[in-house]
Amino acid sequence: YHTQWIRFVLGRALELGPEVLVDGPGVPANLRVRVAVHHEDLRPDFAVLGFAESGERPTRLVVQVFDAGADLERPVENAHWKASPVTRMVELLRGPPDGGPTLGLVTNGEQWVLVSAPRKGTTTFVTWHASLWFEEKITLQALRTLIGARRVFGPVEETLERLIERSAEHQHDVTIQLGLQVREAIELLVRRIDE
Repeated sequence: YHTQWIRFVLGRALELGPEVLVDGPGVPANLRVRVAVHHEDLRPDFAVLGFAESGERPTRLVVQVFDAGADLERPVENAHWKASPVTRMVELLRGPPDGGPTLGLVTNGEQWVLVSAPRKGTTTFVTWHASLWFEEKITLQALRTLIGARRVFGPVEETLERLIERSAEHQHDVTIQLGLQVREAIELLVRRIDE
């Protein structure tokens, strides 16, 4: 049931059909990452493949599935490398020497954690809980909006990767504006105290 639930969410809720969602031997071999210092190999359970004009199938998103009830933020039990599933996903995304996807999804069936790990940027995480999807339908809509088929395969400027890049580009501007506002507030406070 666990695997069927994962496939249902990926296939039906996120609309990632069998033409783009691959598992097992269909997952490209170049997505395998060797963490030599810990003597472990990391490999996604699923991969979402895109389409390129050259005929290549670039990987857009990788998915790792863990046992039901596994804590995605605590070290994996009985593993040589004591790292959480989320940390393992960051390594998997940043590991391929020839580059690869910057987006990964880690799940235990209940928690769904989207990981964005650009090579030269800040790693970010977003978590959804499946138990809330029926009570608060907007949370399921948010999941579909961010990583559903329309966002993965839509126009390049509207893909999640591009939205994250644009957000990072504007991050500096926001920081400068906040700094100026804080400085003005402190100057005003000092003037009032001086008076």
